[in-house]
Amino acid sequence: MFNLEMRPACSSDVEVYYEWVNDVDVRRNSFNSNEVKFEDHQRWFNLKLNDANSELLLFLINSNPVGQVRIEVTEYGLINFSIDRGHRGLGLSSKMLIESSNYFFSRFGEKLSLVGFVKKENIPSQKAFKKAGFVEIDLKDKLKYELRKV
Repeated sequence: MFNLEMRPACSSDVEVYYEWVNDVDVRRNSFNSNEVKFEDHQRWFNLKLNDANSELLLFLINSNPVGQVRIEVTEYGLINFSIDRGHRGLGLSSKMLIESSNYFFSRFGEKLSLVGFVKKENIPSQKAFKKAGFVEIDLKDKLKYELRKV
């Protein structure tokens, strides 16, 4: 078994996040499938690190990055995640969603809900959200997953 650790992302994580954002499977499963240029990514990453309504959470095993969860806080928490190519299929996604959900509710309170959107053809993400306790809502062109505490 593995010990999955979570920590807030920091500026030195920009390159691993860049590698993940341009992974071919991540691009295919994203609602915006365009490749991201490093300069644009670096600007975006630094803005998110300094945004009080944005949480970038990095997950590690034995100090090695294995995935990330991003939560954008508005009237709800919009949650997105990705897993390093070499660590897919190990059940990490649902564990990361559970840990980051617990973090979100402890930090922002239980009145907000967490919401994730998934393409209908992205079966692994659908399974991860369901396993983490999110409720599935069919929106015709995509699936919405929601988790509430209240």
